[in-house]
Amino acid sequence: MELSGFSRSQLREINEGRRAGLDVSIYAKEEFTVMHMEQIRLGLMDGLPMERYADPAYDWFQMQEIRIGMKEGIAYERYAKPEIPYEKMRQMRKGLEAGMDFTPYLHLEAGILRQMRKAAQAGVDIERYIDAGYDEEQLEQIRTALQKGLQIDPYLTKELRGVVIQEICKGLEAGLDVSAYANPQFGWQQMRELRYGLENRIDIKPYNNPYFSWQQMQEIRLGLEAGMDVSRYARLMYTANDMKKMRLEQEQQIRGAYGDDEDDDRPQYVPPGQPMDDEKEDAGEEPEGGSLIHITFGANDMKAYIVYSKRMKGCTRKDIFEALQKQGVVKGIIEENVNRILTDTLRERASVLIAEGKQPQKGADGWYEYFFRTEIDRAPKQMPDGSLDYQNIDWYEVVKKDQKVAYYHDAEQGAAGWTVRGRELPGIRGKEKRRISGTGYRLMPDGKTYVSRMNGRIELNGNQLLITKVFIFDEVTMATGNVNVDGSVHVKGNVGSNAIIKATGDIIVDGYVESAHLDCKENVFLRQGTNAAETGGTIKAGKNVVGKFFELTNVHAGGDIRANSCMECELYAEGQIIISGGSLIGGRAYAAQGLAAQNVGNRTGVPTYIKLGAGGESSEQWEGIDRQARSVEKEIVMYQETYNEMKRKYPQEEWSTVPILVKLEGAIYEKEEELKELRQKIDDIRMAQERLDAAAVISGRLYERVTIEIDDRRWESKFMTNVKIRNTDDGIVVC
Repeated sequence: MELSGFSRSQLREINEGRRAGLDVSIYAKEEFTVMHMEQIRLGLMDGLPMERYADPAYDWFQMQEIRIGMKEGIAYERYAKPEIPYEKMRQMRKGLEAGMDFTPYLHLEAGILRQMRKAAQAGVDIERYIDAGYDEEQLEQIRTALQKGLQIDPYLTKELRGVVIQEICKGLEAGLDVSAYANPQFGWQQMRELRYGLENRIDIKPYNNPYFSWQQMQEIRLGLEAGMDVSRYARLMYTANDMKKMRLEQEQQIRGAYGDDEDDDRPQYVPPGQPMDDEKEDAGEEPEGGSLIHITFGANDMKAYIVYSKRMKGCTRKDIFEALQKQGVVKGIIEENVNRILTDTLRERASVLIAEGKQPQKGADGWYEYFFRTEIDRAPKQMPDGSLDYQNIDWYEVVKKDQKVAYYHDAEQGAAGWTVRGRELPGIRGKEKRRISGTGYRLMPDGKTYVSRMNGRIELNGNQLLITKVFIFDEVTMATGNVNVDGSVHVKGNVGSNAIIKATGDIIVDGYVESAHLDCKENVFLRQGTNAAETGGTIKAGKNVVGKFFELTNVHAGGDIRANSCMECELYAEGQIIISGGSLIGGRAYAAQGLAAQNVGNRTGVPTYIKLGAGGESSEQWEGIDRQARSVEKEIVMYQETYNEMKRKYPQEEWSTVPILVKLEGAIYEKEEELKELRQKIDDIRMAQERLDAAAVISGRLYERVTIEIDDRRWESKFMTNVKIRNTDDGIVVC
């Protein structure tokens, strides 16, 4: 075969095909780019009839979609047509994989087909919104809203961009009255500022004006949240920077009114020469016409002092009050100190506190009153033998439909204060609490009362109130059928052999678990335990797995695994493995963050393998992403080489109009962005592994034939008690 007309990258593809024993004549043609060649070669290596589509009328992305469709065994012929763009091909392929045929909708854009597919998979219907002419960006937000059960229709117009609809959806999800800002005159950032205000329970009227920029809205909102009088700067004439400056100045004034002068003990005398109360910003007026009484003032007129001098001997009570009145001191006069001046012998220049103002008070902050236990202690009680009691634990709190679960108490207005000159200092209103968010409840019209939408489990997680369904079963066996629910599962009795339970929440079993398969996104709690000796069993949880004992079971936890004993199990924990009171005997155990156990192994020397620290699925994940990154790097090189070769075929002034060059530029950009994301994932995993300092702590007996591997260093045990085994730069150390 004559190969003189091929580029180096094309020759590489041809040679790879030859080494694999392929009929390279199918794609060894100069009209094919190296990307075409790669797709045909990959298909031939999988035994696919790629020769049917070895046609340069297809671009390489189209060939890729045809190849994947062939490999998946779907009806790829429905979209394997050169006139169908690859983006539509991809949506048709994914639709066929999910059992949907988009052939009747090929007139729609690929992005709309994508939303149709996602909506159908989520069980929601967006066809009427497609017919109404909403674009992909809008349809994505509408689909998401429908999936969450939000009543979005009253606020929809085609003029609203997707990001604007998203702001409305966020408000609906938080139980806000979104009609206050669901106005096409507002941009999404303006809507966001109004939504923030509603979430923080402030009156948004001062900035609910489309003529304010979102930056101006932000400054007004921050002032309102701080309890300020924003009327001083909430005007269109001020820029956002002007508003910020005025807000910070007012904030400083408020702070000063609270405590620039914190002399609560009211010292009556200041020694001569010592600064008097923050240097006495206002020294008052010098005594006129030989007046005997000199008055000074503290910061913000919160205190007034009479500076004693020998000339004051013989002055009367009337003289003092006339001097105070002349200086405007009308409130907070301290009678006791007036008498001191008239009766005591004072030093020259002694400063006597004669009047004191009242600081304004801040009112109580808003707060939530909850009508359920917001904290449940799931920690089992330790028994005398060191084991833990899993039988008597309240795993969760239950509420009934329409039950009142929370009530919000508004912030209160603080008491007013005043200066010695009689100026009133308004009290500061307490800060409102942010509205809680979550699922499973409804907010009553008063905007304060929260009631449950369902019978279910309730928990408070930070600012999130979550009420989820709990499906209760007396038992789960092959006879009762498998369980697959959106919510939590509570089995009051036993779970039989080969039974399957899947849940998006927790799985709680009060009885025993035989060779069953439990799988959930949250926690698995077993009051007793599991013995899967019959046919094997699996337990998988997104978070923790907790039980009295595990025997011959495969246990996988995204968090910790906790039990009193484990025998011949396959254990995997992204957190810790903790065995309290009993033993870990036989099997294999991996714990990213370490292991703590009473005893490990047994007298008969059952082989037990423990791996700690970096490794396990984290390492597999790292390796998988690294392989993917290397593959993307190879693609970038291939695309770049082809791009450079193609540029040489056209004058520079035509590069921006040649379709294949434009497509290659887009492909290179997308692949470079994909490579950045993959490299970031690799760095994140590496950093997480480096932070691990896993160790094995055995507080009782460690028997022989226990292998402990920490960060790829291996140690074989001998009998010993009360040890800690960890990895160091010098190797594994036993303490």
